[in-house]
Amino acid sequence: MVSSRIRDVSGIAQMTIRTGAWRTWGRCRKVLVFSVLLSAAPVLASMPGMPMLSLAEQRFETRGVVIAPRQVVLSSEINARVTRLPFRAGETFNKDDRLLTFDCRVLEAQRDKVRAERNAASQTVKSNRKMAKLRKVGKLELAISEAELAQARAGVRIAELAVERCRLAAPFDGRVVRTMVRENEGVGERQELLEIVDDAVREMEVIVPATWLTWIEKGTPLTAFIDETGLEVSGEVIVPGAVVDPASQSMTLRVRLDTDSGQLVPGMSATVLFTVADTVP
Repeated sequence: MVSSRIRDVSGIAQMTIRTGAWRTWGRCRKVLVFSVLLSAAPVLASMPGMPMLSLAEQRFETRGVVIAPRQVVLSSEINARVTRLPFRAGETFNKDDRLLTFDCRVLEAQRDKVRAERNAASQTVKSNRKMAKLRKVGKLELAISEAELAQARAGVRIAELAVERCRLAAPFDGRVVRTMVRENEGVGERQELLEIVDDAVREMEVIVPATWLTWIEKGTPLTAFIDETGLEVSGEVIVPGAVVDPASQSMTLRVRLDTDSGQLVPGMSATVLFTVADTVP
């Protein structure tokens, strides 16, 4: 655990920030998370490339982590063998691209079988309707044939849905994080296949003292300094914290970053600065 104490230029206000706690972020990756104590005193220490503040402004400093708005693990819905896996870890794809294909010859044969049964049931109904008009077939026999046709149509729909699961399509534009299977490998139902992430990264989670709720709101501007690249990015609060952590008396903000540079990667850390009017308590 590392703690640092920073004083403003008057030597009166001070703020303590503790960092060092780690927690699991998503699955199989770790990011730095920390507690910011109750004190909401402004931090006026300068950073490289940072303009000096006027006496009518205060600077509040905390930490944040770049996140992916959409990051999911895709699982198998059938028992089958993988025949094609065109994308590897780190490669990009577009929405509706085929990420994985199964060997589904058995399911396709079952689909063709129920389609033939549906066609036969449809012909039976047509014949019974004509015969019913001539009073050569009773109403009960006609009703039974129509029910069998409805059942055959439902069977076709089930078979078609099963075949659709043989091809795993991308739900959004993104990038492959990792693959958990290989081509020609047999997989079971609910087995994890691929982890993918939306690579249009423009969001960050920021932890702040709960006392900052008195002035932080949706649209509050900020500046983020990315640790790994030194990139300076402006942004704004999307959603203030929904709940307060009773242990640290802190909350998490979701922030939108104003950048299309492509230099942001989920998991990057940043120093986040809020510069506000001196009227803030």
